[in-house]
Amino acid sequence: MEVIELPGYTPEEKLKIAMRHLIPRVLEQHGLSSTYLQIPQATVKLIIERYRREAGLRNLERNLAALAHAAALKLDSPSRFDDTKTAYPIASPVVSVGLVWTSFGGEVQFVESTTMVGKGDLHLTGQLGDVIKESAQLALTWVRAKVADLKLSPTFDINLMESGDIHIHFPAGVVPKDGPSAGVTLVTSLVALFSHRKVRATLL
Repeated sequence: MEVIELPGYTPEEKLKIAMRHLIPRVLEQHGLSSTYLQIPQATVKLIIERYRREAGLRNLERNLAALAHAAALKLDSPSRFDDTKTAYPIASPVVSVGLVWTSFGGEVQFVESTTMVGKGDLHLTGQLGDVIKESAQLALTWVRAKVADLKLSPTFDINLMESGDIHIHFPAGVVPKDGPSAGVTLVTSLVALFSHRKVRATLL
């Protein structure tokens, strides 16, 4: 007996089949038309070459269907804004706004700073890891070293930085936070605190 090997579709054949048959079919299945979703050849080529190295077309169609599903969901769902994550139109002098990455995507992270009578100690709360604690200490050291460049008051604010305790808090204390990316947000919060200037909430 002779074994006959049947080769799979070539990338060119997959592209033509996808453009002529698969895309129209998944659009129809999801109640869409080309007016709402257009999948260019470059996108199909990328899926074929990098994501689905298979002889057939089953997984290619699944990927195209995933694009159609996402588009249909976006069209059907109203725009929603979580009030708890809406940045203040103009933040107070003790609050700055930053962006963080989580396993669920991007999030808005507020950083609150305040001062009190003390010995110049730095207090950190919000279930923070070692790296972000070091970032906070470095941010405070940098602000103290740049008093003249930042045009902070040479009489009141230097005394405040040296003889007053500083408390930095990251809200949502039940959520662990760590990483080196909060440095700019921490510096912004401290400079706003010592200069008594409000931080624009659009400054992320």
